[in-house]
Amino acid sequence: MLRKGEHQIIASMVAELPDHLRGAVERQFDACNLAQRAVDGRTLNFYKMSFFFTKPQQLQTVLYGKNEDAALMRVSVSIPGDAETIQVTLNAVAGKAFCVSFSRPLPEIRDGQSLKITTVTHAWQSSFPAQ
Repeated sequence: MLRKGEHQIIASMVAELPDHLRGAVERQFDACNLAQRAVDGRTLNFYKMSFFFTKPQQLQTVLYGKNEDAALMRVSVSIPGDAETIQVTLNAVAGKAFCVSFSRPLPEIRDGQSLKITTVTHAWQSSFPAQ
């Protein structure tokens, strides 16, 4: 289960994607039912798992690009009460939005707090150009 801040950031990143990628990435995240958080809290990997198999299942929607692994979006995030921003990257691996990495662990976001995206870098352009 995603934490409140993680969800806010990922939703904002997906919303920033261009039309030719946004719908596919939304469908991929909707199909995923497991978010695996690294022990250090700096990485989230997304999987579609089945009740009947122990291996991740293939997604029906695939991103077609020039590279096997590529960044889709990079953002800087400002957190209320925290002087240092967090850098976050959404990466595609083997045709799916798979990994979200943070420059440091994301602190807990309390009710009423909102994160602010301060910088957006569209990293998808070299690997996933518009058709």
